[in-house]
Amino acid sequence: MKQSSPAISLYFVASFLYLLSIFFESENMALFFKPMIASSMLFYYWQEARAKTNVWFSVVIILLLITGILNIFEDEFVLFYIILINMLAYTMLLSFSVRSLLEIKFNLIDRISIVFIFIMTLFISSLIYVAVFLVFGSSFELYILVIIYAVILGLLAIVNTVKYLMLNNKGNFYSILTTFCFIVCDLFYILYYYYYDFIFFRYTSILSNVISLYFLVKYFLFYKKKHFKY
Repeated sequence: MKQSSPAISLYFVASFLYLLSIFFESENMALFFKPMIASSMLFYYWQEARAKTNVWFSVVIILLLITGILNIFEDEFVLFYIILINMLAYTMLLSFSVRSLLEIKFNLIDRISIVFIFIMTLFISSLIYVAVFLVFGSSFELYILVIIYAVILGLLAIVNTVKYLMLNNKGNFYSILTTFCFIVCDLFYILYYYYYDFIFFRYTSILSNVISLYFLVKYFLFYKKKHFKY
């Protein structure tokens, strides 16, 4: 059995029990198990990366751990802090993605890839439009901050898409999956809390948030020996 197996096992157990706590609407269970999810993935990253642990990758996971805990309270008062902290994490990930994209030997992208990038850009723009312009009005006190947040997340998705099309490997695939989970999580969170109280939106947001941490750490581990040595 690998040394990391207890950490990854704890992640799956904590995720399952956290989802149960949401189903049974037990705030005490959620407060207990939700922090375990990101914490277990942080330990999993440290154990797998060993001496090649990147401090900035660890910071991103810790930031997402903090916002995950804040989200449990489902309070509009903490929304400002959730947006700021998530935006910082996404900005760091965008920086990582841009750096790794610049390290890829430039290859001409074929027409099919260009069409795919166009469709992805259109899809992301549509999500941003729904989240920002249909749900929130200009009178919303955090309106500008939400727009900046959406743009950063959109850029992250586009950069990761281009990166994967230029170099198809597991790391870039994990980065796309991670970003997609971020987008789904944030979009359905907004729809549930600020547009229409439909329980499917809430469960989809929570599940996407849980899964995103797994893909994120897999992405970090793939690049532990190749990128971001700073």
